[in-house]
Amino acid sequence: MTKQKDNNHFISEFQLRHFRSAPPPRKPGRYFVWVYDQKQEPDCTNIKKVASSHQFYGKDDDRLEEAFAVTESKNGAMYAAIISGSKLPVKFEHEMGNLFWLLAFRTRAMRERMRGGIYTAVNLMADTALGADAAGYLARNIAQAVDEKIAEALSQYTPEQMEIIAGDLEAQKKITDIKSYLLANISPGQTGLIMQMMLRALAASVHKTDSVDNSHNKSLQSFLDSGGVCPERRRPESWAVVQNPDKNFVLGDAGVFCINRERKISTFVGASDDWQEAYLPINPSLAVVGMRGIAVPTMTAEEIVTASISTAGRQFYADDFSAALADRALKDINTAGELFGDADVAGIITSVWQEK
Repeated sequence: MTKQKDNNHFISEFQLRHFRSAPPPRKPGRYFVWVYDQKQEPDCTNIKKVASSHQFYGKDDDRLEEAFAVTESKNGAMYAAIISGSKLPVKFEHEMGNLFWLLAFRTRAMRERMRGGIYTAVNLMADTALGADAAGYLARNIAQAVDEKIAEALSQYTPEQMEIIAGDLEAQKKITDIKSYLLANISPGQTGLIMQMMLRALAASVHKTDSVDNSHNKSLQSFLDSGGVCPERRRPESWAVVQNPDKNFVLGDAGVFCINRERKISTFVGASDDWQEAYLPINPSLAVVGMRGIAVPTMTAEEIVTASISTAGRQFYADDFSAALADRALKDINTAGELFGDADVAGIITSVWQEK
């Protein structure tokens, strides 16, 4: 029986090897990378222990880990072609689009931001559960629930009996009285208080249970089972490769990042549909760029470094030590990585309360 792989990488070892550094003295192993963490001192670490978490993809089986291994095995020729020619060959464009989406979707940064977004949204729902919009939502749904219960009770009668009931004014009055009684005794205000308490409990559980992790794993498995294809609304239209003469590109643990037409930096998953350029540093010298609506990349090498750091969730990776990078790790990590802004969350909640 094959031993389960408990140490799951969310940034592949294949990628990390392209940012490898010289092995530190008296440390065994072939591949090392400098890890810059938001809360810890920089460290030159064996990539087997980098960008990974214990049973990140779940403890039941290795299907996800093995599926990722298959996709990663296809990247060797593509990376080799980019590095040798400083461009992305046309035959790899579709595959690179899929890789961009997969790298953005599979990371711990994405999962933690999703968890934070759910927590914020549920708390806001609790905060607004006693407001007018929520009261309207509850009133509509209470009335609908009462109608459904009455219809369920009447469903025991045959069509012939229902015709008799429909023509029986006394029976119709009794049905109306029952509905009025139920609606009078199930008030939106009371239900709102109960719902608020339930939402508070749900928000508290987001960080204490595996529900978000399990949902993320199921989504990843579904994505890979369906072919691992990038959604068309996210797929770049054209490609370029940016060269960095200073050879100081870093790889963030969010995988891929992008900018929109207003030059706002965000993660690729969290980007609105007006994104214009998406970037993936593939080694200290080169970054692949997917574009929409423009012919050439607009970000400078230094801007790419800044975006890689600011969209990282907790860490970024480099091939060498730099005191400047260590300082930026403390100050700049996760400053541009949100999946949902305050306006986005407020819009989601408003749309929920407007639904029946």
